[in-house]
Amino acid sequence: MNCEGQRFGHNFPYAGAQCIQCGISQDELSAVPPARPQIQPRPKRVQETFLKETAEKMFEYYGGKESFGLFSGMIKRKGIEWGRTQLMLMMEYPRKNNGKKRPIQFFMLDAKKS
Repeated sequence: MNCEGQRFGHNFPYAGAQCIQCGISQDELSAVPPARPQIQPRPKRVQETFLKETAEKMFEYYGGKESFGLFSGMIKRKGIEWGRTQLMLMMEYPRKNNGKKRPIQFFMLDAKKS
């Protein structure tokens, strides 16, 4: 077994000695840090961006009274198109109802329907 160029598998007769097979010392091995593979960041998916954006707008619409996770979870479960439809209904509701915000109960009812 040839241990030259390897990090492990050397044969040292005593501590601080050189390897019998390749001649590298223990000090040289400890001075060389092991090469670590570069971890590539995962690219953001377009769906995650739309989901977060839609959930954020819903969260802001209700003034932070409801949980961000509630909106995010519903959109994940029902789909982004359903979430965009709900957001559109939320934005149109004040125009039709004298400036009142759409109650959260309507959102939850629509979530249960389908």
